[in-house]
Amino acid sequence: MNFRASPCQKNRVFWVAALVGLLLDQISKYWVVYTFNNIGDTVPIF
Repeated sequence: MNFRASPCQKNRVFWVAALVGLLLDQISKYWVVYTFNNIGDTVPIF
């Protein structure tokens, strides 16, 4: 029999990478918001 993979199964690596990226994005935004207490705070790059 010829079974066809659903689009979700075919692109599983893509969706896992997308969800991990979304999670890391939200964590980094949370970290930045709570690191800079006052508006206008800056950190020099070097």
